[in-house]
Amino acid sequence: MIGAGRWGRNVLRTLADSTTVAYVAHGGSGETTAFVRSSYPDAKETKDYRDALADDVVEAVAVATPIETHAAIVREALKASKHVFCEKPLALTVREVEELYALAEEHNRVLMTGYLYLYDPEYRVLVSAFDGVHGIEAEFTWEKFGSFDAAIDENLLVHDLALAHELLGGVSLESIEKKEADAITLTVTGEHGRARIHIDRTKEHRIKRVSAHGGDVARSHEWTANDLLDRELAEFLHELESGARDNEKRQRIDTSIAAVIEDLRR
Repeated sequence: MIGAGRWGRNVLRTLADSTTVAYVAHGGSGETTAFVRSSYPDAKETKDYRDALADDVVEAVAVATPIETHAAIVREALKASKHVFCEKPLALTVREVEELYALAEEHNRVLMTGYLYLYDPEYRVLVSAFDGVHGIEAEFTWEKFGSFDAAIDENLLVHDLALAHELLGGVSLESIEKKEADAITLTVTGEHGRARIHIDRTKEHRIKRVSAHGGDVARSHEWTANDLLDRELAEFLHELESGARDNEKRQRIDTSIAAVIEDLRR
């Protein structure tokens, strides 16, 4: 485990329930050190994640560090022939995404980015209802208070871009309605239709939902499940055990998302 901050601890706890955590690498405070040593006494605690990368016992790493460090750490992990689960986003440029998946292919390793809302089984049912439908019109709304520790596009928007990609068969930026520090509204298009995405992280209430229609199909869904991280990491571990890899699909998602982020920042 690389990173033991607020979200990293959730990933760590979930992994420890299903597999052996050999290392916890972090750059945190004395409180983090005390937490790791008391909660995971059998794991080696280190300030340098390269200790884990150098150990042949370690087959895979999970990365939950500040967003700007993701690409560099994942690059080193893949070069060390480790499977990698990385919290979103994997990288913020198309070039870096392509480089990282090329390394995963070269070393025959699983590379998975953590877009946990994709693992809601009810959303998967919604997506399947639109199989073969073109001209989809979708509306994604996410209002909450918090997640101010990184830019809204790389911290929150990337989640909804992944969801839209799954529904529409791709995402590319069509137009920007609003772009502020704590709120963003934009429209993306894909092979099968169009989606408007609205996110505001200053609201006291919390809601995350999608409504979509196309052809004779109309569906809506609201995210309320609290087991999505468990489902997501179970899928990652299953790929490691089975030897199957779905990197090609994930590369399409990560590449499309990075392209939208680059367009937003031009």
